[in-house]
Amino acid sequence: MSSTVLVRSALNPPVPNLPTLTLSPRDEPNEDEKHGYYYGIPSRPLLVARSNTQPWQSHPFSSSWPSAKTLQAVERSHPIAEAWCSGLFRQIIEVLKNVSFTTIDVVRIGYLQDKELPPVVLWIGVPNNSLSSRVGNEIVDACVEILRRYQLFDVQCEIRESEYRQSAPSPTCSPTYLAPETATFASGGFPAQLIASPGQSINLAGSTAHGSLGPYLRAGKGNPDAECVYAITCRHAALPGTDLEENFDWKRAGQPLKNILLPSDATVCQELKEINSSERIHKVKRLDIREKLMVCLPEEEERLKLRLERLHHETNLREDRQQLLSAWAPKENRVFGHVVTAPPLRVAKSSDPSGLGSIVDWALIKVHLKKQSDGKVMNWINFKPDETAQVNDMMIHDLEHHPESRFDLLKESTLCLSRAVPANELHFLFKPIEFLPEKDFQRILVGMKGAHSGLTWGQVNGVSSIVSHHDTNKGTQETLSMELCVLPFLRTNDKAFSQCGDSGSAVFDLEGRIVGIVHGGSGSLHKASKDVTYVSLMVDIQRGLNERGYSVEIA
Repeated sequence: MSSTVLVRSALNPPVPNLPTLTLSPRDEPNEDEKHGYYYGIPSRPLLVARSNTQPWQSHPFSSSWPSAKTLQAVERSHPIAEAWCSGLFRQIIEVLKNVSFTTIDVVRIGYLQDKELPPVVLWIGVPNNSLSSRVGNEIVDACVEILRRYQLFDVQCEIRESEYRQSAPSPTCSPTYLAPETATFASGGFPAQLIASPGQSINLAGSTAHGSLGPYLRAGKGNPDAECVYAITCRHAALPGTDLEENFDWKRAGQPLKNILLPSDATVCQELKEINSSERIHKVKRLDIREKLMVCLPEEEERLKLRLERLHHETNLREDRQQLLSAWAPKENRVFGHVVTAPPLRVAKSSDPSGLGSIVDWALIKVHLKKQSDGKVMNWINFKPDETAQVNDMMIHDLEHHPESRFDLLKESTLCLSRAVPANELHFLFKPIEFLPEKDFQRILVGMKGAHSGLTWGQVNGVSSIVSHHDTNKGTQETLSMELCVLPFLRTNDKAFSQCGDSGSAVFDLEGRIVGIVHGGSGSLHKASKDVTYVSLMVDIQRGLNERGYSVEIA
């Protein structure tokens, strides 16, 4: 597969050949503004420069607490969406050719209290301590001048310190244990609910990096292995430490297996630590209650006995979990499958000669037969009662159905993922926010269940993002890609859509269709949360699988 590569020249002194500007100079942000400007954004990046000349206020709504900012999707109908695809992004890249930028996003940034739509912002990310505010102001002015040429007078420009990061972390990020408290076991010793649920934490045997299990696939028409079950995740999570530019194909003739463990080593270790810590705390609580029972008044006795009974019940559940996890401590008991194919980690050639391709970052796992629950593997997303109510509320207020859909409210606590969202629909399923009158503010609502974040909700942006991949090509070349961008859901904007450990997680819409898998995001260097999440489209992954000879369908 060929790649689209843009080669940058070496860094030169401050940003030559900028367009001539007549804008008045702005003050550089002070320390309070640098650290407080993005208060409320999940990773709270530091401000470098901005085009908006209004003085910054930490309390713009006269509240006793700082007002939290939010990220909101840009509607596809905004003029910048068409201009972006028609060449605007290349002019912005040209301005940044001597700057080590990380990402370029086009988003709305404002406050929940805003009565009108917040402004559209050309949001440029740069590495920590790599750009002064003085030079940042020059870049911002140059970008604003280009935006004016496109008559985008309402679009602002801001630069913040943030990094693009793949979402497979070191073991310092603790994954969430997603197995149910009660489990029906499959033949291989795995709970059937665990096997059927994407989003579990996985890792390559012998590696400390872990990611998330993506959607299951089954053999399609013409596949000779009709009984095979597969799963998708990110290559950088399934094959960490390997040469990213190498093509990987498992051959049956004696080639060592790249075994995938489920749950991951980090999950088992972290959960056992939490169980032991919880047991120590509960032991102290039980002793305290027993002492109080010896001297309590009669009217207090029943309440204390109920508390003691609840602690005993929690202890029994904890012992069941500890028994299950202890059985999984040996790695050989957790071998879930092995990697069978993974293309080189690179940027695909764009179908549009004037555009950029997306990053190719996926690996196919063949699930071992003994780990399947009677061959009935499906992509079930399980909801807790409060989550089911939240989903139905979003369906009523925030989702406009495709004319051909057969969508209905959730009557059960599960959602089955059964097909992929076509690429040409990704900017169709939008609906206005209920408290805003504008008819053209539109977005796609999506969910994700990741090994680290659990269940989260987000909004698909109407403008794709530019990402710089420093490690995708050898030498001094850097590769730029154009990625589908997902922002946190407006009502939960302080919670990131994804974090470290969510690589490979399935992103789905509320009709049970798979948008793609998480491969990375942008945010502050030392924060696990991502302000913006980038997603590889499922239709592109399916196309790549077919090109590599794997006829598969979503299970």
